[in-house]
Amino acid sequence: MSKNENQLLNVAKDIKTFNGKENVKPILEFFGNPQDKLKVIHVAGTNGKGSVSAFINNILIENNYKVGLFSSPAILKPNDRIKVNNENIGDVDLILYYNKITAIAEKLNIKLHEFDIATIIAYLYFYNKKCDLAIIEVGIGGRIDSTNIVKKPLISVICKIGMDHLDILGDSIEDIAREKAGIIKENSTVAIYEQEKNILSIIENIGKDLKNKIIIPDFNKVENLNIKLNNISFTYKNLKIEIQMTNIVQVYNAVLALEVVLYLRKIGYSISENNILRGIFKTKVMGRFQILNENPIVILDGAHNVESVKALNKTIKEDFPNEKFVFITSFFKDKEYMKLVEIMAPLAYAFIACQTDDSRSIGSLELTNFLGMFSDKVHNGRTVKNSLDIALNNYSDKKIIIYGSLSLIKDSIDYFK
Repeated sequence: MSKNENQLLNVAKDIKTFNGKENVKPILEFFGNPQDKLKVIHVAGTNGKGSVSAFINNILIENNYKVGLFSSPAILKPNDRIKVNNENIGDVDLILYYNKITAIAEKLNIKLHEFDIATIIAYLYFYNKKCDLAIIEVGIGGRIDSTNIVKKPLISVICKIGMDHLDILGDSIEDIAREKAGIIKENSTVAIYEQEKNILSIIENIGKDLKNKIIIPDFNKVENLNIKLNNISFTYKNLKIEIQMTNIVQVYNAVLALEVVLYLRKIGYSISENNILRGIFKTKVMGRFQILNENPIVILDGAHNVESVKALNKTIKEDFPNEKFVFITSFFKDKEYMKLVEIMAPLAYAFIACQTDDSRSIGSLELTNFLGMFSDKVHNGRTVKNSLDIALNNYSDKKIIIYGSLSLIKDSIDYFK
């Protein structure tokens, strides 16, 4: 392994954990607070924030803006979470920023966690690259997230809220909503995903208390919905929209993103309807109902909490009515994995358990034993590769669905490459 690869491996290990904005504050002050010199679109939520950010990103790029995108987690390599106009930060830049930041943190006697470092790199890189806008996706929560160091974003965006990270954010959906709404700043604007009234009212009231302009898309105005395996078309506010991500929830993520860019147009950004439609259509996010193989059909979805697994369940039932599926799955120990299995169990022909390299992954043997409570066809696949071998060799007449953790994405994509 080369010196650069060794350093990148250290960066990868050091860009995963959640901490808080107080950690990054003195480091960013040392660099002159680049985050406050950027035009930031700040995106939080339990589900959909990666897709909403990607839709906004591609729409703005189509309109000839230079756009920084900070997303999480890294999927294929640590570089892919920090992009300018969809081009990853280079290895050399990533290592240089990493070394500079950790050296300053050591001098200031500050313990930076991995997500803190990633956040600082993103803000510095986007400022130095002279980005017109920066789309910053929250890591966990919002209120004390490292990304929330920005003082006044162009717009805050709150996506679908669900039960996740209960050990950090609180044990009720209302507590989680308040934490996510912690990114809303005074005298600003917030766009909120239309959702359950109790959650929506909490976020809306926080926005009103902070004198925000409130934008809530009207999902009832989504019409002429036509769902196919490779695309979905629909109309919203007289726009005929087509998307390539075919989980039904992506329709509503696209609508939220559309409302954000329509607001940007109102405040002076040059954004045409044709470029909006092109940007939406070009958007694909790895591991979001991604078809990896067509014969047999193998679908990869990073659904890893109750809301996203319910959405996946709804989509596959609508796309493939009255069918049973082979599920390849792996979960993190801190997730409500029992519920995630219960949701899918009625659709299961067989389960294949595996585990990933992440230390939070449940052991495949333990998961196999648990899955045995729901099906008489359960395999211990151990690895993603071996699980796919089992599925393709034994169940080639069935549709294969991979779900349960974002950490499944890289190995699943690599297998079919």
